Amino acid sequence: MKARDWVEQLAPVVPPEVRADLTLLTHELVTNAVQHSEGENIWVAAVLSPDSVRVEVADEGGASEPAVQPQQPYASSGRGLLWVDELSDRWGNDHRRVHHVWFQIDLASLRVSRSSK
Repeated sequence: MKARDWVEQLAPVVPPEVRADLTLLTHELVTNAVQHSEGENIWVAAVLSPDSVRVEVADEGGASEPAVQPQQPYASSGRGLLWVDELSDRWGNDHRRVHHVWFQIDLASLRVSRSSK
């Protein structure tokens, strides 16, 4: 998947503690866009700052708004937004001309916890 490869290139500038989460959550949002969008185009953007990393996935929309689904013990799908909700510091969506779903991971708290050890 091109989006996953692209976000993995950010890894050297992202703290090791969040690299796997960053890749997994990006993969989940892109997968949701592929499965649920009614269009053919998907855009991925990342904003890195000293305090956070934010990834946004945009698509041409679909019939439903993204929402965390109740867990089904034996389901083979439906956990992506649960992971986004649990592993990111915040996430949301915005429906403008295109539909945007984003998550943010705060990095400042990681620096504080590392320096206190």
